[in-house]
Amino acid sequence: MRQRDAEDCVAIIETYWRIEVNGHGRKLWTDYLVRQEIKDVLKALAWISEHDTYAPKIARLAEVLKKQRVDLTPVAPSQPTERDGIPPWVLGWKLARSRNDFRLWPEQKPGYLELGYAWDDETVMPQEDRVRFMQEAGVDL
Repeated sequence: MRQRDAEDCVAIIETYWRIEVNGHGRKLWTDYLVRQEIKDVLKALAWISEHDTYAPKIARLAEVLKKQRVDLTPVAPSQPTERDGIPPWVLGWKLARSRNDFRLWPEQKPGYLELGYAWDDETVMPQEDRVRFMQEAGVDL
């Protein structure tokens, strides 16, 4: 944020909590605030005004800002953990791998191509072998 915006945020803190920030304290606040995004600071101050009784210290504002950033950090979607959430061919593929059969399955082709790997149709596992591995893995076909 700009210096003027930082000074305005300090004025908001002074006005809302009826305190006076002067001298070195004002410089500390503005030096901290200019390194932040104004929308994030205003959101954090709004949250603090609803949940805290006393005027915030810089450390409290930093804590709330950090929590807000963590809450907005995207996370990977959870992976299927139940057997029903896993495509049937994967169970056969895992069984084949556990038996040192590393031939490719046709279902792997889109991922290989997307990652830029070369696809060789000569190394693809025949359908009858794939069906056998899936049945042995407990897949109802």
